[in-house]
Amino acid sequence: MEEKVTTGPYLSDFMNRLHQKSRDEMAKSREQGLEQGLEQGIEQGIEQGIEQGIEQGIEQGREEGLERGRADALRTAIRQVFAARGLLLNSKQEARLNSCHDPDILGEWHLRALTATSAINMFRSE
Repeated sequence: MEEKVTTGPYLSDFMNRLHQKSRDEMAKSREQGLEQGLEQGIEQGIEQGIEQGIEQGIEQGREEGLERGRADALRTAIRQVFAARGLLLNSKQEARLNSCHDPDILGEWHLRALTATSAINMFRSE
């Protein structure tokens, strides 16, 4: 003959508390996992952002440096052409030349300096 085992209210209450504790622990673990994932995602995003910013900064700096170098070279070439041709730049013209940083404009001025009869002709607008 089989004996019937009764659980009674204590065992049932114990089982309910055990399940609740398990659910609470799972929720806590899930929350901790989300927090850790968020922290790692933020850290990785910051690292990637910094790397991209550095790369863009280097590229921008390189481009600006090349443009500045071209402008400096063209200003020097203009002065050399004028010196070789015996032409002079007055202080206002020298200031205008020094204040120009656009290689395209300086290139135009350089071509004009080759044939200009004076600095005024080099700076003229067309």
